[in-house]
Formats: sequence, C-alpha cells, structure tokens
Amino acid sequence: MTGQIVVNKRSAKAQHVCACWGGRKKDAKRRETTEFQLATGGAGHLTYWTLNPMEGTMIAEECSLGNQVRTFCSLAYSHDGDYIFAGSTSGDFSAVHVKHKTMHSTIPATSNGVLTLIALRGESGDRLVVGGGDGSISIFDGARDGAGNLRAMTRGSVGISVVQVEGRVTALQLSSPLTDAPTEVRLLAGTDRGNFYLVSLFVSGYAQPDDAAKFVLLQEAHHAAVTAVAYPPDPTGTDPNASSIFATCSEDGSVRVWDVTDYRVTAKGTCQTQQTGVPSCIAFSGEVVFTGWQDGKIRAHEAETGGLLWVIDNCHGGGVTSLALSHNLKFLVSGGEEGEVRVWEIRTREMFVSLKQHTAAVTAIQIFADDAQVLSASRDRTIYLWDLHSQARTQALYQRMGGINGIALLPDQTQVLSVGQEKRASFWDVRQSSPVSALDLGVEHLCIAADAAGERFAMGGVDGKVRLWRFKDAVQLCVMDGHSGPVRSVQFSPDKKQLLSTGEDGAILVWNVFPE
Repeated sequence: MTGQIVVNKRSAKAQHVCACWGGRKKDAKRRETTEFQLATGGAGHLTYWTLNPMEGTMIAEECSLGNQVRTFCSLAYSHDGDYIFAGSTSGDFSAVHVKHKTMHSTIPATSNGVLTLIALRGESGDRLVVGGGDGSISIFDGARDGAGNLRAMTRGSVGISVVQVEGRVTALQLSSPLTDAPTEVRLLAGTDRGNFYLVSLFVSGYAQPDDAAKFVLLQEAHHAAVTAVAYPPDPTGTDPNASSIFATCSEDGSVRVWDVTDYRVTAKGTCQTQQTGVPSCIAFSGEVVFTGWQDGKIRAHEAETGGLLWVIDNCHGGGVTSLALSHNLKFLVSGGEEGEVRVWEIRTREMFVSLKQHTAAVTAIQIFADDAQVLSASRDRTIYLWDLHSQARTQALYQRMGGINGIALLPDQTQVLSVGQEKRASFWDVRQSSPVSALDLGVEHLCIAADAAGERFAMGGVDGKVRLWRFKDAVQLCVMDGHSGPVRSVQFSPDKKQLLSTGEDGAILVWNVFPE
C-alpha cells in the first residue's frame, strides 16, 4: 500500500453523485481476476467501471436502462457482485445485471428518494436494506430465477421489517457481524435531522412472535447552523455543575441543553422557523434558556424539559440580534436589528429601559458585574457604554473601519476586546474613544470571548478556525481547525478548562484548553 492515486479518469458524464466499490471483477468462469469493478450514478446514467491498477486504466461502460429516466443517488453491489442495486430520487431502486449491463427490475421502495442501500445475502437469494428520504428503513428480499436473474423483490412486513425514524435516512451501517442469512439485522442509521439511531429489523417469515422492529436514539445534534452557545453563570467559580452543562440554539429552530460529561442532549425545545424565523442569540441561567429570534421575540424555554415557558412579543423590529442576562438573574438586555438596546424585567416580562443611538444592528452586549452598566456593539462601527440608572450613554468608542461583530468585557471591567469586519482584534479601554492597540488578523472574525480570569481570549473566524490567545502579551497560543464553515460563537467554560465553538456547519466543538 502506497497511498498514491492509481488512476484519475475524467468522465464524459456531467455529474456523478454516487459511487460504489464492487471488489474484484470475475471472468466467464466466475473466477476472480486482477481487475476491479465499481459503479457510479447520476442524472440519467449508471456507469460500470473496470479498474486495472497495474496498467493504471479505467474503462467505462454505460448500463442500459431501457426507457426509464432516473437520477441515481445510492448504489450497492449484491453479495456476489452479480448485480448493482441503484436507488433513485424517484423513490425506487433498480437491479442491474453486471454481466449484461441491463436493468432487470425496478422496485418501488419509498417516497422522497432511496438515499442509502446495504446489500446482504438472504435465505432465498438477495436481501437489501433501504434507507429512504421519507425516514423509512426497510428490508427487501428477492429470489433469482433458474437463469440467475433477479426479477422482483418484496418488502417485509410493517412492524417487523420496517421502521420509521425522524428525517431523511442518509447513512446506514451494519452494527455487528452477520451470519450468511441472519433473521435479525442490526444497523446504525443517520439522518439529515442530526439523529443517530440503533435499529433492529427482522426478516418476515423467520421472525418469532415477540420480534418487532425497533430503534433507539443514540445521539442527536443540530442539523443547521448553530448560531449561539452559552454556559450558566458561576459568579463564585466554585459550582462544578456550571461547567458541565451548556445551551445552544440553531437555525434548525431548536434550542438544546447539553451535558458535557457524555455530550448528550438533556432537553430540547423547538419552534417552527417558517413562523418564528431563526434564533440568533442566547442566554442561559441554568434553569431557563433565553433566546432572541428573527421575528423580534424573546422566548424562554425550561432547561429541564425544553418546554416553552413564555414569549415576549414585539421586542425589536427586524429581529432580536443580541441578548445578555444580568448577573443577578433579574433582567435581560437585548439588541435589535434596527439598533435599539432594551432592558426587560424577567419576572413581569416588561420593558423598563429603551436606548436608541446605534444606526445599525446591535451585534453584541456585555453587562458589567454591578448590573448598572452595559456595553453594546454594532455594525455602525461603534461600542456604546450605557448607564442603566440614568438611561443615558456615558461613553462612545469608535472603530475606524468596518462593523463590529463581537466584544468581550474583561474582569477588570475596564478593558474590552472586539473583532469585526476590519479583520483586526482591537484592545479598548472604556475610558478612551479609540482602540489602545490592535492585532492584524487577515480575516474577518464573527465572535470573541475571554475566560473568567481574563488571561486568555478566543475568537472564531469566517475561515472556520478558532484562535486562542494569551492576553497579557497578545501571543497566539494555537489555531484550532475543525469547523468546515464560519464560526458563529465561542464561549469558555466557567472553570476555564474547556472552550466551545459553534459554526455554520452545524457543529459544536469542545476544545480542552486547560490553563497554564
């Protein structure tokens, strides 16, 4: 094994959307040769390939599909390599004979496409496990005729050979070794809803009376951009539970609470994004998860069950863009798309302060330890310091170029860090209107956070990288790769041992960043 590319072949077909490896090619006497076979499929075509690794060649042969036009999205070779099973976006799969390159049968299977296939050996011939775009996972069985042709396959009984899970089934994998003809098939299944299941199916005609198809949810995740993350407060730094749970919100319309010890979801709340828009910001008290939404509302979900507790209507025209929870847990400060900063009493859910001087969306809010002052950052290139008692602006900090995407207030309550469209990290003193210093980053960053001691800070960039810095000498400690899209939010755990990052790729990454 060299790890080198054996052959690179450009196909005449416009697009191949699925592929399958078929092992060694057989000769006329069904003996294995030194050549290999594989198949690719796409819109209107199914291609059989012969690979000769010694000569570095690939020869393509188009399979005859008759008068049917299909877009193939999943492929599997039969257990003996004599057939290619090709699933289509039409919800059926075709059995194509390898030797003759002709389609022998087409079997309806699901709605919304056949997205994944596993071919097995059955008691009477061929067995196929089909994962569908409608969330179904089914067993099909078929027998070949005297000439060795497969003309039909039959789905097993509902409740025995079929289960229905949430989301489109995008991946299937056997979870345990199989005998030649097992009566129970155990699978791992993944869906486009971010769910991961253990599935048990039984073969119709061989199942025992108490056998029933079933599935267990093993793990779940967001399936769209994760817009924000928050830990509960730990003002004394002595609560071990504060660093063991966190909350996230996502453009998939869900709000989730996670347990760090096993990375499982302990509570989940959902909203219909067609009506609410997507959530953009979050605050977490440990008992309640507060989120700001595109429809201009603030919603509160119970952290234990995920149930919706209450909604504050008409918080901001154009949507809530930032949110922060006071240290005394009595009020929320929100920022809006139209530049307003507003303060809401949690008990009564009434607004008691409204501040409007920003001319663009408020991207970040930080509350001082005494709960008397607030910092707000905006795309209008400003950071404003507000006094909540007098309901007046007491200081204005101006960025030279580009809007500000995120800020972090350090524990000394004087120094502030910011990142934004200027592609720099700026260091501020709240008593001065201009940055004290700045770091050229070369790429725009969307978020920034400092640890509880103010010793380190982290930022997330549009390049998908998370950068960790030491504050006292502005030294970059490391660059962490893991996201495949822009990083939307970063947050240190209260005990400073871990860093969370969330991104547009739908991922939540947990980084160990133990202090020196």
